[in-house]
Amino acid sequence: MSEVKSKRIPSIEVLRSLAMFMVITMHYLDKGKVNISLGETQTIWSVLGWLLHSFCIVAVNCYVLISGYFLVESKFRWQKLVELVSQVLFYSILVPIVMFAIGILPASEISLYKLFLYVFPIHTEHYWFATSYIVMYTFSPLLAAGIKNMEKKSLQVTIAISLLLFSVAKTILPIQMEFDRFGYDALWFIILFMIAGYIRLYGIDAIKESKKGLIIYICGSFFTFVLAFAIRAISLRVGKMGYFITRTFDYNHLICLISSVALFLCFLYWNTSDNKLTRLAVAIGPYTFGVYLLHEQWEMRHVWPKLLQTGKFAGTGLQFFHWIISILIVFWVGIGVDFLRSKLFNMIKNKTSKELDK
Repeated sequence: MSEVKSKRIPSIEVLRSLAMFMVITMHYLDKGKVNISLGETQTIWSVLGWLLHSFCIVAVNCYVLISGYFLVESKFRWQKLVELVSQVLFYSILVPIVMFAIGILPASEISLYKLFLYVFPIHTEHYWFATSYIVMYTFSPLLAAGIKNMEKKSLQVTIAISLLLFSVAKTILPIQMEFDRFGYDALWFIILFMIAGYIRLYGIDAIKESKKGLIIYICGSFFTFVLAFAIRAISLRVGKMGYFITRTFDYNHLICLISSVALFLCFLYWNTSDNKLTRLAVAIGPYTFGVYLLHEQWEMRHVWPKLLQTGKFAGTGLQFFHWIISILIVFWVGIGVDFLRSKLFNMIKNKTSKELDK
């Protein structure tokens, strides 16, 4: 697998955008209060919402697998790390300033705690994904060197032990793991990095074609949905196990991991042609992270669902159309804003370079 040298594989860029649509969808269902808590009485529409959620839960893992796949063979650039941190700061600080200026964010709602969230987004986990990703990226040269210098068998054992501790155990044991952060941490990202590195170097014999990866992803996602509602039924009957109903939707749940790897391999082996879709995906790929940073900014994350009135059509047949329109708006507004942000950063970078060259 190491012969793949292209910096941007069109099919993977399609997956990158798809993963961001999935992320927005999960936030639409959750923060938009479309999904009803699994501990409460469900409607046909909320059940369909949870089914959709089951197929989207792989998004975060796929995003990290994409990064790990390329980073294991890439040269570490501290400039890239600075750019990542600067990009996060741009959104965490500028978004509340703009919201305050146009009257959406009242001054009475800005506390000292929020100011720390704005100014120190990495340390405060303003964006949990960004914090975990930046930690992973910081250690990526060590991880890459270790992965490439380990024997295949040793790497397999290391990954197997890691998964046994942080995925398999929490999947099969009906107890709460005190060290389990549900995949919302840098440690899980590091494990995903190792898996992606293994795929880059050796591939996975069980999935060698796109179609098989797609089938496993569909089956795994549907099983996640069935398992969650099976645990829900048991919990409602016995009055216990309520904690475990939503654990099937954790990023480090074994079924979610298998589905994520399968979908990643599906797109990796997809022999797509050069067409408008792939060219568009490659063009907007660098800006997809900005979509996340904009709509998940602390002040913005609950404002955009209200602006789009996500709950207005909940429980009606129009919910599907509203979901499609909403995620398209959030995605393309985010792409547009990050495109402008990148132009601003490049302008500052070029001006700084000229000043230093004088």
